[in-house]
Amino acid sequence: MAFREPTKGTKKRRGRQKHLTIYNTDKYYNLKLAPASTVEDRIAVNMLSKSDIDAYIASTSPIDIINDDKRFIYDQGSLLDDEYVITMIKKGMNVDYRARDPRKGHAGIVPDDVLDAYARSNRGSVVFGMEAEPHRDYITGVEKAHEATRVVIDCPVVLPDVEPTKVIMALAPLSTNVDEVQADVVPLHENEMADFRKTFYYWDLSTNLYMPYAQSKFDWFKKIKNPLSGWGMLIKMFYRTDADKQAMEALVKKDKG
Repeated sequence: MAFREPTKGTKKRRGRQKHLTIYNTDKYYNLKLAPASTVEDRIAVNMLSKSDIDAYIASTSPIDIINDDKRFIYDQGSLLDDEYVITMIKKGMNVDYRARDPRKGHAGIVPDDVLDAYARSNRGSVVFGMEAEPHRDYITGVEKAHEATRVVIDCPVVLPDVEPTKVIMALAPLSTNVDEVQADVVPLHENEMADFRKTFYYWDLSTNLYMPYAQSKFDWFKKIKNPLSGWGMLIKMFYRTDADKQAMEALVKKDKG
């Protein structure tokens, strides 16, 4: 059943706010840098956190909830049911709904009740994982979610394994139904490093991880920039150190001329 806008006189408010026009006619430089902590600090919605969330809802006024910058994330299929998350969304809480169904081998289908709640809210998003060969149900699910709220594609990247051209091909069937692609070039542990990856990473003593060179990340970004910008997909990349952020900003400034 196709998603329908809510009835009963309720005006739909969309949560997505794009900086891009389709085909990027405004020539917006499509890269947003964000600290990795913005993702890592989200509060997981599960049985362990439920009592704290209940207490927060009980002790916080509706206006304070709406003005709060707390961000939550719920994994579809967890022990808590969707009704709990729907309640959170209706109360104005900023919830990212991560759609997944590993039993089917592709991303989960977001129930219409969840999409109805999002369509009445201006916060939160539905997050889909990247699929190398998008399933028909996945493509339809992204389209339906985009009618209701903001849609994000989570795209972890290991260099050079995840090729920009394959990412572009995977996103092409989603066309203009994605608001943001979070392309995170992730650090690697020592046991994940191989000789063919060493030119893209350096060993960071402060974290005991192999961190990607800023130039490697930027070169990868440049190859997806124009196609994704044409589809109106914002590109967000994460940094884990101030030095990494500054290096990326310098590369962007140089590229802008």
